[in-house]
Amino acid sequence: MGNFSRDPNVALKAALANGYSRVRFQQGKPILDRELNLAVDLASPDRLAQQYIGNGVPAGSQSFQITNLDVPGNNFTISAGRCLVAGGEVVLAAQTTYKGQPNTSKVAALPAGVSNVYLHVFPTEITSAQDPDLNNSGDVAMETSIRQETNWEVLVSVAAINAPDHFLLAVIDTGPKTIADRRRLGLTLSAVTDEVAAARGAAATLAGRLNTNDQAVTAVQSEVTTARGSTAQLGARLNASLANDGTIKPGTVSVQKMASTLVLNAQFSVAAAPAAGQVFQQPVTLANADEAAFFLVSVHWDSPRGVGPPQFPLTQVFDWQYRVMLFKPINQTTFNQHIYQVVISNPNTFAISVTVKAYRLAET
Repeated sequence: MGNFSRDPNVALKAALANGYSRVRFQQGKPILDRELNLAVDLASPDRLAQQYIGNGVPAGSQSFQITNLDVPGNNFTISAGRCLVAGGEVVLAAQTTYKGQPNTSKVAALPAGVSNVYLHVFPTEITSAQDPDLNNSGDVAMETSIRQETNWEVLVSVAAINAPDHFLLAVIDTGPKTIADRRRLGLTLSAVTDEVAAARGAAATLAGRLNTNDQAVTAVQSEVTTARGSTAQLGARLNASLANDGTIKPGTVSVQKMASTLVLNAQFSVAAAPAAGQVFQQPVTLANADEAAFFLVSVHWDSPRGVGPPQFPLTQVFDWQYRVMLFKPINQTTFNQHIYQVVISNPNTFAISVTVKAYRLAET
């Protein structure tokens, strides 16, 4: 570490804990290195970038994209570009590889199977030993200050690393030799502005189309992030699902897009009615739970089809209903179980087969 009267990192942490935001110098007083360093650190955009912008690469950029997985050679390609991690911007001027990157202390054989590829960013102090210009040979001929460099390394880890100075670039699988890009794209704010403008349209405002009121910038950013997804632009996604008045277009919502769990998809045989004018009832249980439950149910007639004289039109009928029962175990005084069922009623004098398909819907 450089020759400081106080560790700059410790001084910054203490100042932030006290709620300090600026350093004010007074006339006729000596200037201390720790005060100069603190003034610079408090004014640095790094903390704001880390806490309010996040990690990612600029819009339309291939920066630090992982490609060309070479399993036998334990290698892959790292594309050139810029990336913001933990408030610090790292720059890769030219394409390189995992094994050919500047810092290779973490380079090792690729783990078998699935693993994560991270960009790790860390500060490095540069003195006149690394940069002779810091000796100020043109005037004072001595080192008066040092520099801090934002350094980086790409590493591979099977375990997830949840640290602010690690940015997930990709997930690789050495089995099928696949790469899943996991970079956060489009960190440029101008791209967000363009998408918001496109989403508003000529007649409807963004607030109207998202069915919300004007709120703080952070709320708008959150809505934009949710709406845009990982690949499609916000305007295209809104135009595909919402009309200009904010209503949902027909056909844009399906069971697959709802928060649901398939709890039953099976065929059942329902016996014939005992006699004409009577019915046979076949209960089918969907769930046993002492809690509220919401289901989306479909019951389909499978067979037989076309029973009766072929020269006459034929209509075959069956009914079903949704039923909830309370169950009380033996020797207990309270009901403690809900039994959610579909009850199929067959009024025909022949057995039928039906398929019951049910989804349990989430309450949120």
